[in-house]
Amino acid sequence: MWTLALGQLAMISREQALAAIGRRRLERLVDTGRLTRPRDRVYRIAGAPTDAREPFLAACLAAGDGAVVSHLAAGALWSMRGVLLGLPELLVEAPRRLHLPGVITHLTTCLPPAHVTTRGPVPVTSPARTMFDLSTVVSPWLLGRIIDESSRRGLASYAELGRCADLLAARGRRKLTVVRALLDNRGPGYHPGDSDPEVDIAQALTRAGLPRPAQQHQVVVGKRVFLIDVAYPDIQLGIEYDSEEAHSGFAAKQHDRARDRALMIVGWKMLHFGRGDAIGAVVRDVAAARARLLSSAGASVVAPGTKVAG
Repeated sequence: MWTLALGQLAMISREQALAAIGRRRLERLVDTGRLTRPRDRVYRIAGAPTDAREPFLAACLAAGDGAVVSHLAAGALWSMRGVLLGLPELLVEAPRRLHLPGVITHLTTCLPPAHVTTRGPVPVTSPARTMFDLSTVVSPWLLGRIIDESSRRGLASYAELGRCADLLAARGRRKLTVVRALLDNRGPGYHPGDSDPEVDIAQALTRAGLPRPAQQHQVVVGKRVFLIDVAYPDIQLGIEYDSEEAHSGFAAKQHDRARDRALMIVGWKMLHFGRGDAIGAVVRDVAAARARLLSSAGASVVAPGTKVAG
């Protein structure tokens, strides 16, 4: 019993405890203070180190088999953007119903094994399923950020989200519109980039009527491969977003200078932007640079704001 509890954040359900020891022994451990009761039918080893995930696992243990942490609680356990730990939320398959004090419960008609995993010892919906459930409680803008960041972190790919959508749709799940729209905007050629501002720049350029730029574009110079945040390879124009987190150190600055020198030697023009640059100014500068490079290359110049082929 102790071994099992130590693998579950020092907690154990009543059913698990009774499978290992008798009822009288369990009551004696509670009476002597060796076990506490954080929730009805759930016991905890007294004095064990605390963990922020305890309320969520305790809710699952109280609910029994088949209940998993979901929605905002699952997003927080996966450390998704803008989602903080709050009340425990559990997802169970209908027609089962739960009534646990201090726990938000959700019913579903579709909870296949592929949509359930663990975060440490806590049963939780998979990252892909979590993002679909979040679509009902967070804004589309924030969900887009969560989807891109999850892709960068390797939590769930766009293809995995697409498969999740197909399965939910086949099982009659409604309200897939938001996620479908976000996935449609992340079609072939879309890259989540290294940061949200990089994605913002690429999207702003496209909205302004400029061609969709390449993201994380690879350029081989000699035996070295360099990545450019956003690029127009046809005219060798590179756009870099220099975040304070990734570009402030001495080694990072040295790398950036060496990369720019190597790229400029083979004909690339580099534009750098940072947190203080308004997105409108970024678009104007990139449009002007692109028009100048097209003009010098003998191509037709199209006014910024109109659609350009290429």
